[in-house]
Amino acid sequence: MNIVTTLIAVALLFAALPACTSSFAATVADDMSAAQLLAASQDAAQQAQAAAGRKPKADKKDWASVGREYAERCIALTPDNAECYYWRAVNIGLYHQIKVLGYQKGIKQMIADCDKVIALGRETYDNAGAYRIPGEIYTQLPETTGHPDGITRDLEKGEQLLRHAITLAPGYPENRLALAQNLFMQDRFDEAFDELMLAKEQAPKFRIDSSYGDWQKSIASLMKKLGKKK
Repeated sequence: MNIVTTLIAVALLFAALPACTSSFAATVADDMSAAQLLAASQDAAQQAQAAAGRKPKADKKDWASVGREYAERCIALTPDNAECYYWRAVNIGLYHQIKVLGYQKGIKQMIADCDKVIALGRETYDNAGAYRIPGEIYTQLPETTGHPDGITRDLEKGEQLLRHAITLAPGYPENRLALAQNLFMQDRFDEAFDELMLAKEQAPKFRIDSSYGDWQKSIASLMKKLGKKK
């Protein structure tokens, strides 16, 4: 996830904040422009991602919840702003990495938001994130769900989406890494290895990406799994 630089005013606002809650977001957002709301949503996603692995886990959930609120206010002000929909999807995903309850509703919203980004003509935004996110969703979901209309794992659909993301942004390692994970789950180990090697080769070019550390861990983990299949 490539987090863009936030507005200085918003960054200072967060730096001065001892504990960020959704009620705080609702209070401040009334006086913020769409650009500030978007920047705040992006910054909240970055804060949520940085909080991963730290305790309490509520920190990540709270930041993601705040980021979603900012994105939704941005959508209310500028309903044709694709970036607002995209960052709502990102924050919802981060939120449900901690809070599983209601994840099916969240997943449906994420997919709808990504579809909206594409419909608004921003399919290349964040290195084809509107294809990468649902591609990862269909790859990582459980195979079954207790919801009668729930969304479940669909590796073929996930592969199609991830290949489209690669077509649009072939040089972005997260697209390759996600496809490698998808192919591994399909027992297509040689193809998975080839994509993983490309991701590993591309990753150093994105050292400043907020996800770089996670990529390195995922590459090493998948490499180990593939080694057992060779």
